Amino acid sequence: MKKRHLIALFMILLLLIPSLSGCGKDLTTKISLESGEYYGEQEITLSNAGTGTIYYTLDGSDPRDGGNEYNPEMPLKINYDSTLKAYTKEGSSKGKVVEATYTIKNMEQTDQSSGALMFTAYIRGTYQSGDSRIIFNQDRSLEWQNGSDTGSSPYTITMSSDEDPLKATLTYINNDGKEAKYEIDANAIWQDGSLVINGTTYQPVDDEEEE
Repeated sequence: MKKRHLIALFMILLLLIPSLSGCGKDLTTKISLESGEYYGEQEITLSNAGTGTIYYTLDGSDPRDGGNEYNPEMPLKINYDSTLKAYTKEGSSKGKVVEATYTIKNMEQTDQSSGALMFTAYIRGTYQSGDSRIIFNQDRSLEWQNGSDTGSSPYTITMSSDEDPLKATLTYINNDGKEAKYEIDANAIWQDGSLVINGTTYQPVDDEEEE
């Protein structure tokens, strides 16, 4: 009788081994960019703690049903509204499906008035305050350097509500894909060439100095 019990117990263990093989594994999938509204193309990486394979979809469908295999060497690039779902699979073990939803918007030049065009021409150039440097280009794009934080973006102009032709708000996209603003007062530009940007005075940098 004992022998029969031992054989039965052994058979049960054999049946449990495949399901137990996944125990203790961390099959959590991580998405680098949280859900939200972003401007322009976004780069997203998927990762996990182990060696499992990640599968994903971008249309909101279940990645466990024919999802695309993720290549860690090629981050996802998303430039349209998407619902990203992903999970990790290792052998017969499957992790939890995670998801993030993105709304992607594009910068639109809404103000094409003569005042906005003139303001673009007024501020064109390079300006610096301490370690912070901002370059305004004629094509309505800007570049910034603030310590290790550097980037570039197109910008839109909204002229001041008090009808001051030398005040405007520039809206651009920061490195997080979020909308950011520069409040600019250019009233001193005819005196010493400086701009007041978000309350801080920036002095002009000569092109010859840059070279």
